[in-house]
Amino acid sequence: MIRRTAALVMAAVLAIAGLGGCAGSKKARSDKMQIVCTIFPAYDWTKTLLGSHEDEAEITYLQSDGSDLHSYEPSAKDLALISECDLFIFVGGESDSWSADAVKNAKNKKMKKIDLLEVLGSSVKDNSLADELDSKESEEEGSGSAAEGKAKEEPVHDEHVWLSPRNAEVFCNKITNALCELDQLHEEDYKKNLVSYRKKLNELDIRFSELAADSRISTLIFCDRFPFRYFAEDYGFKYYSAYSGCTSGEEASAEMLTLMSQKIDKLKINRVFTTEQPQSGIADTVISAAETKDIKTVKLDSMHSVDQKMIDEDTTYLSIMESNYDILEEALS
Repeated sequence: MIRRTAALVMAAVLAIAGLGGCAGSKKARSDKMQIVCTIFPAYDWTKTLLGSHEDEAEITYLQSDGSDLHSYEPSAKDLALISECDLFIFVGGESDSWSADAVKNAKNKKMKKIDLLEVLGSSVKDNSLADELDSKESEEEGSGSAAEGKAKEEPVHDEHVWLSPRNAEVFCNKITNALCELDQLHEEDYKKNLVSYRKKLNELDIRFSELAADSRISTLIFCDRFPFRYFAEDYGFKYYSAYSGCTSGEEASAEMLTLMSQKIDKLKINRVFTTEQPQSGIADTVISAAETKDIKTVKLDSMHSVDQKMIDEDTTYLSIMESNYDILEEALS
């Protein structure tokens, strides 16, 4: 979703610059390590890796009101926090494109930044529809202008990198390195915390791998926007989705919805998936077009809307992924 412009960020930066002197005279910057995270998984990973030293840092989760990556807009206060923080962790995709200007205009020139897409590098995936539909469209369009126009479109990076436990391990390594550089006194503690957490991530990875290998059904019918590409491809799940990703401006393809209904019948699927914020009516449309009976809709949590209340109730990255495991285990049996 292309929304936030450099002008918006610059305007906010200029606005807080005028307030900076006054604010600084009233309140000195805390001696604690200042960390700002745009998404919940990064916030939770950082808290876990800090371990017993969490109280020695101030960690800000910018979307703690439950707004998701695609709808969040940074406030002047948020930009002020980023400007002076020691460590800024963000996704680095289209939805938080404002972050590049926030980093560029930061007061703290020694700030460490972790751009998750940048960390993954060549492993970043692009949004695209199912291969079968793409192939069919290519055959019908031939070498016409529609096909050529489609080929010339700039690829949109899939931002939902956190839904892969394997990616999570890569990110946690990077976060630990940053913490060790910022606080060398507790370096060994951070490294021990990483070893402990990596073990849990590895155990989760093994469970998902075994689930994929043992399940009767290996295809996910996603009647919603699709943030689970990294997850699905890690574990060899085939997938069909109403949308190629989470871009709100995209329209669901009637041809894709028909294909999904056909796959339900062919593969004898009795569960279809949505996220915790489902697009209204899509699942009903797909289910009603299928001949298979007693199809139920189940939700997988993409961690887009974790708020402070959920955090206070001990919601963690691992607890959400374990809940997703339980849902998949029942749905794919």
